[in-house]
Amino acid sequence: MVKPGGFFCFLFFFSFVPFCLPCLFFSLLGAYLDIIRDAAEISRDVPIAVYQVSGEFAMLTHGANNGAFDYKAAVLESLNSFLRAGASIIITYFTPQVLDWIHEASTHPNARL
Repeated sequence: MVKPGGFFCFLFFFSFVPFCLPCLFFSLLGAYLDIIRDAAEISRDVPIAVYQVSGEFAMLTHGANNGAFDYKAAVLESLNSFLRAGASIIITYFTPQVLDWIHEASTHPNARL
């Protein structure tokens, strides 16, 4: 269950033209996937937005650069974990790379994400 003070949760109003969409916004994600899942189950009619903080970006980038794991696989697993937890909006520093991978997969018949 969601406990006050145990995580950072902010109610933001993201403006989308021509309407405003209220949503629950979470940061500090990796350790709080269970909280995101609880919020998604409790508030089914409210979109769940998550922000992947720069520390998680740096951790994955440096780990992959030092040969600990495959960069693309780690990034996609990280983003998929947010979707599995119930996020419907993901804000991440990996956006440029993910868009490149999606474009590559859509233009090359044998390419996969």
